[in-house]
Formats: sequence, C-alpha cells, structure tokens
Amino acid sequence: MTPQSNVRNISVVDAEDLPEYDLIRPLDASGIRPLARLLSRVLRDEPHFSYMVPDPRERRRILSWFFTSVAIPTSLFHGEVYTTTDLKGGVLWIRPESAGTFKRMLRTAVPAMSHVGRHMEKVSFQLARQPHWYLVSLGVEPSKNLEVTGRALLEPVLFRADVEERPCYVESFHEGNLRFYESLGFRIEGAGNISRDGPNFWAMIRAPQSAGRPPDDRIADCSIS
Repeated sequence: MTPQSNVRNISVVDAEDLPEYDLIRPLDASGIRPLARLLSRVLRDEPHFSYMVPDPRERRRILSWFFTSVAIPTSLFHGEVYTTTDLKGGVLWIRPESAGTFKRMLRTAVPAMSHVGRHMEKVSFQLARQPHWYLVSLGVEPSKNLEVTGRALLEPVLFRADVEERPCYVESFHEGNLRFYESLGFRIEGAGNISRDGPNFWAMIRAPQSAGRPPDDRIADCSIS
C-alpha cells in the first residue's frame, strides 16, 4: 500500500474534526527507521517483551529488527501508520481483512515471540471473531502527554472504524493504560496471564460508536498455564 500523503484522505470524515489533528501525519517510507528507533526504545521494557526476551541487550536488538523489518513495513502495506510531526509518537494498525494473517505471520517470523504470539492469537480468535482493526503498537515519548498525543494518533483509524462500522481490538500488558483505552471507547472483554510467571494482559474491544452496544460486565478468563 502506498502511504497516504494527507490525513484528509483517511475517510469521509473531515480531519479538521479530529482533536489535535495537526500533530499527526501518515508515515512515509523515509520515517520507518526513525519510528522503529522510537518504538523499540519506548516499548522495550513492556512486560510482554521483557518476558519473551529477558536479556536487555538481546531485547534491544530483536525489537529494533522487529519494528524496522516486520511490524512497520507490514502495517504500511496491510494497514495504517501515523506519527507525530516531530516523530515523538507513533501508532501501527492492521486493517480488518489482514488482522488474522498478520497475527499468524508475527508468530512465525519472530521465534522469540512465538509462545506469547500463539496464545494471543487464540485469545483474539475467541473474543474478536468478526473482522476488526488491530492495534499493533502505540508508543509515545515520556515527555509527551499520552492522553493528548496518544489520542491524536489513534483518532484517524477510530473515526474510520466508526464510519465503516468495524470494531477495534487491542491487547494491553499495562494495567495503568486501561483507563486511557476505556476513555476512547474500548472495553475489557478478556483478561489473563501468560503462564504462572508471565505478565498479565487485558484484551479490549471498541465497538463502533454508532452501534449503541449495551453494557456487558462479563470478562473472559484467557489465562494460559
């Protein structure tokens, strides 16, 4: 997919309606390496990455390769990638028709991540059976306000998902991020942990905001022993 050159092209919704829309832009090929450096640095201590690759030096190496060669190029081709204009934040999405293929590819392309990837693929199949936008990664410099910058980065695809009446799916390994996602309309559909000594996770789905979905407080147990 050729990256879009203007955020106004993302959907029938006028980009001027998006909060903080002037802070973000679609990524082009020249930004792959800078964005990979950002994401591998700000996400390297995420609980699931630390669990999958305990050695810090090896984790830095794998994540740098993963974002440069796998996650960002695949998201550009099969989804949407947005960054702040100063490259202090970025988000990777996979579009609905490619979400399942991406998860299977991820599991086989990165052996160090295969155990967690295989389990999370089962969780998403259990909870999100219909086609959905898959939020691969969201990373923001600590100096940025996640509530503002993170929301601005996510808004283009959230608006598009509403227009297309598609759900969005994300897995969070940080309990502290749940409230942020909930403020955007995501709800916890499943939770568990990756083995006895592994990290906790929460699987969240955002229904199209026009869907008027009734509340449901049931949360599936998605743990793995």
